[in-house]
Amino acid sequence: MLRRFATTSAQDMEAWAAPICATIQRAHCGRFDGAALRALYGEGAVFDDPCGTIPRAGIVAGFEAIRWLFDVDAKHEPWTYHPPLFRGQALSEDAVGGAGDGDVVPAQARCRQVATYAFRRAPLSFALESTIVLTFADDRRIAVHEDRWWGRATTLNAAHGLFKRAHGAAFAAVFGDRT
Repeated sequence: MLRRFATTSAQDMEAWAAPICATIQRAHCGRFDGAALRALYGEGAVFDDPCGTIPRAGIVAGFEAIRWLFDVDAKHEPWTYHPPLFRGQALSEDAVGGAGDGDVVPAQARCRQVATYAFRRAPLSFALESTIVLTFADDRRIAVHEDRWWGRATTLNAAHGLFKRAHGAAFAAVFGDRT
């Protein structure tokens, strides 16, 4: 019974999350409309990777910088959809322990990608494997967009977290939305 419920919930989530995920996947390849991409993120949304935690005002600018600097060839695995879990649905208390007060694990979608970035103005390229993790708010907009390089956590320790927040804030202040 629980398995059937969980499958149905994932299928229901896929119906509304798949178009959002497809837009994010295209953005990672440099093919996006800035206004449409911006509309997917909630007011307090952040983009998080090992280089920085960028607030909403700078997220689209980050994708625009990548599009300007690189030609991107990415291979994506299918998205997986993880509807919200509430206390009592998880099979163990550990499954809900890391989401704030432990009562709810928010809806997430995940996709593994392997991308090759070729500099547009230099004969250099590199490959990067990452897992894209989108965490959704109750209004079905993206609250947190993580790019976990090589499947690892985006933040190593407290000092790294401070650096990432400062770097992200500076990036958003210099390049972010002016609206």
